[in-house]
Amino acid sequence: MSLMFAQNNKTPEELRQALQELKTQFPRLYPRDLAGKLGASEAQLIALGAGKTAFRLTVPDVLPLLNGLAQFGEPLFIVRNDDAVLEREVALKFEDKEHHISGADASGTVRLMFAKTGIASIFAVHAEKFVKRGLQFFDASGTAILKTYVRDESKCADFDAWVSPWVSTDQSDALGVASPSAPCSARHAHDPSKCGCGHGSAASTVELPAGSFKNLLKAAAKSGEPVALALSNDFAFFRVAAPFVKKVAPMEQWFNILDEALHSHLREEAVAGAKACISKEKNELKLLSLSAQGKSLFWLQVALDGAAAKEVLAAGGAQ
Repeated sequence: MSLMFAQNNKTPEELRQALQELKTQFPRLYPRDLAGKLGASEAQLIALGAGKTAFRLTVPDVLPLLNGLAQFGEPLFIVRNDDAVLEREVALKFEDKEHHISGADASGTVRLMFAKTGIASIFAVHAEKFVKRGLQFFDASGTAILKTYVRDESKCADFDAWVSPWVSTDQSDALGVASPSAPCSARHAHDPSKCGCGHGSAASTVELPAGSFKNLLKAAAKSGEPVALALSNDFAFFRVAAPFVKKVAPMEQWFNILDEALHSHLREEAVAGAKACISKEKNELKLLSLSAQGKSLFWLQVALDGAAAKEVLAAGGAQ
């Protein structure tokens, strides 16, 4: 399901009222989905709280901003596209790689990259419910590239003091955005659908049923095998490896991992197919969930000789 929206022409007050009414009607919708229903962008909804619950930032260099988060413990990092979400609590060290920013944890099991020129606006937010303070990065269309949150409520005052030098003098609640279909040369080029396929003489690609991604995740949780998950949006790529996953479960239209430090969500109705990239040389299976347009939504990697891979490949008729 693609959330293309028309250019919003409501005043901030009209948009604020419409948002409250929509939240009452759909209390469990993600902010991105609320924005789509309102014909607005998520950044425009965040800007409604400018100067109160959200603060526009002016950030010449994002490295000090991102690397400073570690002083508040392990932040929660969130990257999503229209139909998939990946969340992980982890301390990352970021570096400037010329065209993009690259971050990794000390063990190398988590990797986050994004095109730095894709960032058009940044907000420090006073969040609700399970998180208290955070940063949100948006592209020119107002679509979220990356979100990161500090969960420790005792760190709120310290966070506010730390971010204050970057707070802009402009705290208007109106935000103009570009059309989401406008061309942009700064888009992140990493496509998980091409990752690993065709590398090595023993690599092959197999088309599998749409439910294969979910079945592989369930099988890996049952067997306790190590996994790696990744997804991308137009500007960011996020990969998380885990020694195992425990709790996998459907919830409304989403299929989820709900472990303590790792959450993922895949909108089941958006999955139209799957593709397995098999490398005997590397002993790995990368299974991609695909949209009806052939776009990669999520990918999951397991050992090719593990019980989960054998079960799913056999059920899908792959040899």
